[in-house]
Amino acid sequence: MIDKIDKSDSFTTIGVNGLDLPGTVEAISKDLKLIEAQTNHYIIEDEQELSKSGFCLICNKAYGAPYHNKCLQSFFEVKKVPVVPIKSIDFSSRLCGATRRASMSGMQAKIGVNIHDGFLQSDAEKSRYILKPPIIEMPSSVFNEFISMKITESIIGSGEVADCALVMLADGQFSYITKRFDREGVFRKIHMEDLSQILGQWDQFGSSYEEVTKAIEQASNKIIAGKFLLALLSQFYLGNNDMHLKNIALVDIDSKGRYKNLAPLYDCLNTESILRKLGKIDEMALSFFEDDYETPVYLRDGHSSYQTFKELYKRCGFQDSLLLCQVMRK
Repeated sequence: MIDKIDKSDSFTTIGVNGLDLPGTVEAISKDLKLIEAQTNHYIIEDEQELSKSGFCLICNKAYGAPYHNKCLQSFFEVKKVPVVPIKSIDFSSRLCGATRRASMSGMQAKIGVNIHDGFLQSDAEKSRYILKPPIIEMPSSVFNEFISMKITESIIGSGEVADCALVMLADGQFSYITKRFDREGVFRKIHMEDLSQILGQWDQFGSSYEEVTKAIEQASNKIIAGKFLLALLSQFYLGNNDMHLKNIALVDIDSKGRYKNLAPLYDCLNTESILRKLGKIDEMALSFFEDDYETPVYLRDGHSSYQTFKELYKRCGFQDSLLLCQVMRK
């Protein structure tokens, strides 16, 4: 009842109440295997390379080692830098062709991983982290996502963005890693529902931010809807035009079937600089309004502006002064 799943839909029931069974089904070449970690001769070399960055690869503050001890223990829950016995060649990621609306999820390879005996290894069933190597054609994509996440965190606050870091793969390439917020320990799954599910809309681009905001208020409350609008504003200025329904979610459902919070933001990237090369012309992943309304500034200059958010706030039942206060506060 709480999960809102049809009794005959066993696949969705497994996905919500199991671990990651549906998501762990994948087709791979029988000749493609993740390398086994049988030696540790590269551990010191990796740490030396990591230390050259000059900043902590978790908190992004200046530091002479790869990670502050406090950051290391908080993020990885270990006292020693984990070794990553995986090379970028172990992933397969190619840019998709130009489309009207392209999603970064179609470009980025990713695997679930966990730490075992000091090694960060593939572990779909008990994954605590998601590891994403650089897009083959764009090696800087991992830095883009890491910095974009940190910028977003500085705007909307710590705890409102998924924890993330950079790690070095066995071949010296940096990879982006994020800690799963839908897990508590190894086995407990925290209930999470994205807006595609909440709206019953299987086209991740088939809605508007106005409809999303109203749906969030209905499924949660007005305060959480306001948090989403601030998050949306941060991604607009960041240049993240991939904020579709699957990248917006609610978490922590109560006994009455209402969600207590907006999920920490994830997949925050300056996608404008990436998707532009694919011929993507959409300013944002979704339209701002349920109808075809455009602001005077948009009709004149061809882009959204403060007027857009002012109208969005008004339609969603928020005073314009709230938008000003949020922006000034940050």
